[in-house]
Amino acid sequence: MRNLLFIFGVILITSLQGAARNEAPADSVGIETINGKIYVIHEVEEGETLYAIAARYGASMNAIARVSPEVKSGLHSGMRILVPYKPKAKTPDSVFVHTVKQGETLYSISRLYKVSYQQIMKWNAMPSTDIEVGQQLTIGGEEKPKPEDIKRDGLLVHVVQPGEGLFAVSRLHRVSLDSLVAWNHLESTALSVGQELIVGPIPVIDETEIIHPPRVEEDTVMTPQPVREMHKIIKSGLAAMIEGTGDNGTYLGLHRTAPTGTIVMVKNEMNDQAVFVRIVGKLPDTGVNDKVIIRLSEAAYKTIGAIDPKVRVVVSYFGE
Repeated sequence: MRNLLFIFGVILITSLQGAARNEAPADSVGIETINGKIYVIHEVEEGETLYAIAARYGASMNAIARVSPEVKSGLHSGMRILVPYKPKAKTPDSVFVHTVKQGETLYSISRLYKVSYQQIMKWNAMPSTDIEVGQQLTIGGEEKPKPEDIKRDGLLVHVVQPGEGLFAVSRLHRVSLDSLVAWNHLESTALSVGQELIVGPIPVIDETEIIHPPRVEEDTVMTPQPVREMHKIIKSGLAAMIEGTGDNGTYLGLHRTAPTGTIVMVKNEMNDQAVFVRIVGKLPDTGVNDKVIIRLSEAAYKTIGAIDPKVRVVVSYFGE
């Protein structure tokens, strides 16, 4: 009887390992089964963050830190860590699920699968072309209907869809992050599916401008105005607190390159907590700020759950 139990245990473990080997993502080094649980062995790439790794494999950063506590001291290229992994349910052969990787755009993904980027937007009911690392996109299948915005009490209300972030909503409705935060009294960037966000007043169309457009004389020379092209800037590194700010409830920051007045999102890589801060000055280029990319006021530092003198964060904002 004991021999039969031993043989059964060996067969069970071998089956788990075989299933994991077939289901583990192609970009992992391998898999390992510990006490019946499957873990992906991931080799860290240059510039990769814990948040991106967690999103790629569908695990939480806290779960990774529990099994690979060395990540608390930071990540470096070539480092191998264990990531808890649950094989995903298989989709029909005609449908693929693509996980967005660093440097990919919606256009490059469309070229990979030989479809148009507009088709990918329809499959995923995407309001804009903005994508984020770790986001999962369905390639194929039925088109999802595009959600309609709600008109209520003279205001336009946007209903958050799967995979949408605050940046995507701001770009879709052409409003600033600062306005979204103020209108909706947001204290973090965390959004939930189905959440309603005020995105501004209902636009009023002046019919007189449509029926009677202003006349332009033929000899009038129209000089095109320069267009300021904005890009989403994302960097990871260390954050520290601005000494002497006190817990006065202000959310301010010092940054090396972001212009004064810029609204910056700062996300703690260890717990995924985030906060918006307004840049009020340049971070001094001194020895005490070596490897520090941003300093936060005490209230902002506490909001992201930082307890150490320095913490690894992801900083993102729109800039020229």
